[in-house]
Amino acid sequence: MIHTVRFEVEEKQVSSIEKMSMFCFAIGYDFILWAEAYHIYVQDNPGGCFVATASCGSECSRDVVVLTKFRDNFLRKSFFGRCFIALYETVAPPIAQWLKKGIRRRLFVKKYFISPIAYFIARWF
Repeated sequence: MIHTVRFEVEEKQVSSIEKMSMFCFAIGYDFILWAEAYHIYVQDNPGGCFVATASCGSECSRDVVVLTKFRDNFLRKSFFGRCFIALYETVAPPIAQWLKKGIRRRLFVKKYFISPIAYFIARWF
């Protein structure tokens, strides 16, 4: 299946291009080649993980520190990792806001998602 996507590219609007790139990343391999040709990269973001921070309650939590180090030391080194980060930074803030509204939501996400993922990453990476 062939999809056609039109982009308005301006050098000073890299962050908006990143958001568009992640929205269109699922379109297919042609977009990946386009993104590489235009050198689309994720800007450095020293902040913690949105969902992990919302569910754990602090950026100093062990799980948040593990996930942040994984992002900075592993994901940022590859094109697909940077694409994942850009997608996450687009999708995660509304999820984090939703999590902050209920303690049961936070506990559920922390127990069944964040902690197991952080454990696996800490053990294998």
